Amino acid sequence: MDQQSLKTSRKTFKQRRDSPEKEESHLDIKENILSKDHRKYGTEKDNDKPNVEPLSIPRFDDNNLPRERRHEYNELSKLLSKINALQEQSFRMATKEIVHTSETQSKELYGTIAELKRELESEKKNNDQLRQELAESKHYVQEVDEEKLLVKELFGLEVLSSKVVEEGIRYTCRNTGRRGQLEYQLLLDDSNFTFTPCLHPQRDAELMDYLPEYLTEEIIFTKEQGKLFSARIMKALQD
Repeated sequence: MDQQSLKTSRKTFKQRRDSPEKEESHLDIKENILSKDHRKYGTEKDNDKPNVEPLSIPRFDDNNLPRERRHEYNELSKLLSKINALQEQSFRMATKEIVHTSETQSKELYGTIAELKRELESEKKNNDQLRQELAESKHYVQEVDEEKLLVKELFGLEVLSSKVVEEGIRYTCRNTGRRGQLEYQLLLDDSNFTFTPCLHPQRDAELMDYLPEYLTEEIIFTKEQGKLFSARIMKALQD
């Protein structure tokens, strides 16, 4: 190659090296690299490595780059290395936080389930106890009904109702005999009975002709006299 050709070749290379198109090309590479999304996720191949795609730049032969562009390329490589390191650290911290949160929520959920199971067992025990009490109550009511039936058959006495009042307990009773039926109220306090007949002139006119006068008005007697009083009522309704 002659002297003139060599000078022309060097001049052409220098023009290409320093041309605006070449500088713009390098700037485009830099901008494209920096604007690339650094949060992409790929297929996890290793459980110990973060599932994040690192940033990278096209590889160039340093010998083919001008000196000033070579320095810029090296600085860009260092910057991407720092970004990738920060990205990896951020991913690991986020993964660790997610795992910790999941474990905490799982523990809370297991605690809630255990508490609900204990409450369920407690409710089952309460229900069993209520069933037992209900069965006992039904049995008790049946016994009371049987006892009341016995008293009615033997003595002709029925207790129609009872009510707790301020003065004591008020019973509404009915005695039945050959002469008819006598309804009355007995108020029982700490030591006495108060007898109040429930007579209607039209309905009980015939019965009132046979009753002793003391059974047609209010009477107060002691508990000790209760049996005697009951016997006199039965006698008045039978004779």
